[in-house]
Amino acid sequence: MARKGKSRVKIYDGDREFGIELGLPEDWLDRDQNQEDEKRNRKNIEKLAEFYKKNGRYPDRSTPQLVSLNNWLQHKRRATRGLGTLRVYDGDREFGIELGLPEDWLDYRGK
Repeated sequence: MARKGKSRVKIYDGDREFGIELGLPEDWLDRDQNQEDEKRNRKNIEKLAEFYKKNGRYPDRSTPQLVSLNNWLQHKRRATRGLGTLRVYDGDREFGIELGLPEDWLDYRGK
């Protein structure tokens, strides 16, 4: 965003090179982070739907491999209420329903 002049953050001369020296990929300033975030979001919805269809419930914290998916779902539900930093994308609810999640899968539950 800053590179495109759509942010208050400034890109300084040498930032690209400095990032590359530190190990970032050549295109680190050209990547569309929103697009990558949205792809990760869709993958999480797909994983959640797959788990739900197979087990008839949402993942919990009792299985170490599922803790991150459980955390993601909790943060996603908070985001629907405007809390936290996770983003709710247009069509998230419908995408989940298409994949087999219940209509209320994004409704807030718990604390």
